[in-house]
Amino acid sequence: MNKYVQFNHRLIEINLRDQRHISDSQRKFAFLLLSSIDDVTNGDLEYTKMLFYTWFQMYAGLDSFSMSDRLGDVNTTNAFIDFLIEFMTENKILIKATGRPVLDDRETSKMEYAALMNKQCVVCGKVPSELHHIDAIGSGNDRRKISHVGRRAVQLCVFHHREADSSLGWAKFADKYHLQGTKLTTEMTRQLKLGDWSHDGTEEQRKTYFKENENES
Repeated sequence: MNKYVQFNHRLIEINLRDQRHISDSQRKFAFLLLSSIDDVTNGDLEYTKMLFYTWFQMYAGLDSFSMSDRLGDVNTTNAFIDFLIEFMTENKILIKATGRPVLDDRETSKMEYAALMNKQCVVCGKVPSELHHIDAIGSGNDRRKISHVGRRAVQLCVFHHREADSSLGWAKFADKYHLQGTKLTTEMTRQLKLGDWSHDGTEEQRKTYFKENENES
């Protein structure tokens, strides 16, 4: 595991005990993420689970952590899921395509974000994939030169992108696959190098953006 990034730039602080019990959707999604990490690291799911439980306890300053019905709670499990997703996106670990459970809206949103940041089809898990804009760019606009910040998008393979664009349309497609779309932030567009994200950034960010992309136009 020492070759993987180990969360050195952000802290989680949890002060109050959440009295709401962990949901089945949360637990299923967390174990899907753990299984996805295990597929490319250890090959021993129980070891991977205990390792990340321990890391998370240290990271969040917890005495213990559990996802059991009796001890698990909503807020702490959400923080754990975010912790796993950050590890996966930093290390380009994809969510496995098999064994994906039907998730509640909250977990669906987190899965869409992870798929988007790793450029993985959110429906089938395939790579390579393409960005599907839910909020249309508009004909005549150059996607390389406009701001994508605030627009909703999902990552789709060629087949599912075609299905969303023509066969079904977004509303029916989203209902079929239980999707919502992710609203793009400035930081997300910077990392994904989408359009002129620099319009929403600092002067230093703008200079960096144009320097990195001057040969791509």
